[in-house]
Amino acid sequence: MTKDMQGQMSLGTQIIEQVWQRLRPYELPKLREMPAERIAVVRGSYDHVEKILKNASIPHTAISSFPKKGELQQGGKYQDCKVLFVNCDSEYHDKTSDGFEDKGLTKNNKSSIIDFVESGGRIITTDWAQEVVKYLFGKISSKQDVIPEKVVEVKFPSYIGKNLLGINYANAQPKWWIEASSDTIKPLANSGIVELITSNELQKAHSSKYIAIGFKQGQGEAFHFVSHLIAQKFKNSTARDKQGLQTFLDQTQTKISGSENMANVTLGGIETTYTLMNTVLELIREKPILEAKK
Repeated sequence: MTKDMQGQMSLGTQIIEQVWQRLRPYELPKLREMPAERIAVVRGSYDHVEKILKNASIPHTAISSFPKKGELQQGGKYQDCKVLFVNCDSEYHDKTSDGFEDKGLTKNNKSSIIDFVESGGRIITTDWAQEVVKYLFGKISSKQDVIPEKVVEVKFPSYIGKNLLGINYANAQPKWWIEASSDTIKPLANSGIVELITSNELQKAHSSKYIAIGFKQGQGEAFHFVSHLIAQKFKNSTARDKQGLQTFLDQTQTKISGSENMANVTLGGIETTYTLMNTVLELIREKPILEAKK
């Protein structure tokens, strides 16, 4: 992680702490007190959700591969896991891999991962891990390596996407940074998929509008995000985005000590950091996301 990215994430945490204290008091401290076994993160070669969790002081367990058969069940090593993040990784694009064996997702434990979700667990995948969604649940079709690096404006078909990004402040205009060679996705017919975040620009260029989708699976939930949940670059595409940190602090009604010395932090950059970090924190809350309005 670059020094600039670490600094942006530290600022994002401070802003989120103030916003959450105002809107949902004591919930963030509660999440910080939960056991590390509750959240498991399968490490990836490109996305790194565990870094966001660490920066926000959220206990979690980072693992190199999927839990083995039985480890998510009662008496298993990860029996207390409720949220499973699957970072984007090059192994999921390896068509020669039999059942993603290099990441520990095999025919032997496929059913146990599905059972984890259907029994009330939550699984979140990013970018190239869309192959994991198809392998476990079907639900979507995809095209690999088709999106060039770009920043797109986003839309929210329902309140759920706004809640995820934390769009509760004035003049919000969040963007979504898309990594080069990201995959596009499309829901299959009658898949029960809920549109969360979309992009008209993506639709025009690649015939797919989907940035984030979710669906219920049994008693649990699954979510997928195009590109990454950690912002690896900051691009300011408009005059509005090029404004300074103080503008965003005013919009979110927050304060940062010494912010006058952070001239290199732009509105566009901190907004991207804030919305992505807020998304990760929303995804680890205890209440159902696809049913909750708050």
